[in-house]
Amino acid sequence: MDWSDAYCKGNVDLFFDENPVRVDIAKQICSECPLERDCFLYALENKELYGVWGGTTYFERKVLAIDLGMDPLPERDNIAHRSEEHTSELQSLAYLVCRLLLEK
Repeated sequence: MDWSDAYCKGNVDLFFDENPVRVDIAKQICSECPLERDCFLYALENKELYGVWGGTTYFERKVLAIDLGMDPLPERDNIAHRSEEHTSELQSLAYLVCRLLLEK
């Protein structure tokens, strides 16, 4: 997929912030993006645990995956009983993947 037209490009930090106000801003940007549907499907297929993807949060994708008959997303809190530091590392990894996709 060509991510060059993604509206989040250049502002990826906003899409990995869990502050509710910033999440709402990210979702608004997604709602106007031509890649919103593809981004959402990418997040479901790749079981993205962090960030706003295709206008949805992890918790929204978790419900939607079940509604769509897909395998459920893993629980964020139960993944290897991770520490806060480990959670931060996973968020950083998801952020890095997103940046790499956008730089293609």
